[in-house]
Amino acid sequence: MICPYCQSISRKRHVAKIILDTFSPYNHSLNDADKELSKLKIYDLSCNGAIHNTLKELPSYYCSEYYDDVTPGTMNPEGIRCEDLTKLSFTDGFFDLVISEDVLEHVDDYEKAFRELNRVLKPGGYHIFTVPLYGDRKTRKKALMEDGKIVQLLPPEYHGDPIRGEILVFNEFGTDLCDILGKVGFQSEIIIADKKDEKKLGIYMSIVLRSRKILRESEANA
Repeated sequence: MICPYCQSISRKRHVAKIILDTFSPYNHSLNDADKELSKLKIYDLSCNGAIHNTLKELPSYYCSEYYDDVTPGTMNPEGIRCEDLTKLSFTDGFFDLVISEDVLEHVDDYEKAFRELNRVLKPGGYHIFTVPLYGDRKTRKKALMEDGKIVQLLPPEYHGDPIRGEILVFNEFGTDLCDILGKVGFQSEIIIADKKDEKKLGIYMSIVLRSRKILRESEANA
């Protein structure tokens, strides 16, 4: 179901709800929470869609895409920032919140990407995100890069992509994802939409992960 006002789909409404639950629980929309969200440094791994369109005017909102022909950390001719998620150009502890929607399954070295996202978050900062999640298996590689070439380990799968038309799936995330995130410094929870979300917000069969950068003991006591 597409919202006639903001053009959001169910997944985006669920991500928005978890952002609000985390940073502004007394507000009912991202627009209403602009005062609280304006205090945050936010990094969105996409430069399109309903959440981007709502947050893009905030003073400390950043977004990026990946382009094969653009140097990471610089802008393409349209002024869109290019970033390689395995080698982000941002400094350590820069962001309060990172948002991504169905991105990490398309990154070959997902563990390196998760480490980079953890690095650029402040202690206690959050990565709120979605990936296709399989509840009947552990995480597995569907494809990998070797010497600059794609090697298929399983039959190829592609998802729609606003830039390329379609994009290859490298990873299927499974029941061990929270453990994988724990190894790179996140404390994570899987949040499944319930019947109340379906009735009130039009969120159907959606799963969002909320990963918090673990505070070291010295940081927690500061």
